[in-house]
Amino acid sequence: VRPTFRNDLKVTIETHILGQEINLYEQDVQLVFLKRIRDELKFSNSHELMDQIRKDVQFAKNHFGL
Repeated sequence: VRPTFRNDLKVTIETHILGQEINLYEQDVQLVFLKRIRDELKFSNSHELMDQIRKDVQFAKNHFGL
C-alpha cells in the first residue's frame, strides 16, 4: 500500500528484475514469488526507502547467486 508515500489501501506490486535490461512497461507479465525478503515498512523519508531497496536488491542477488 506504499505507506511511506501514502496509505490509501490500494494494493500494488513493485518489482525489480535483476540481471536484465529490458523494458516491460505496458506489458503483461507473470510474477512468481520465490522468496519474501521483508514485510512492508513505512520509512521516514524517501532516502531511507531507497537505502532499504538497495539492501533488498543486494540480499536478493546474494540469495539467488546473481
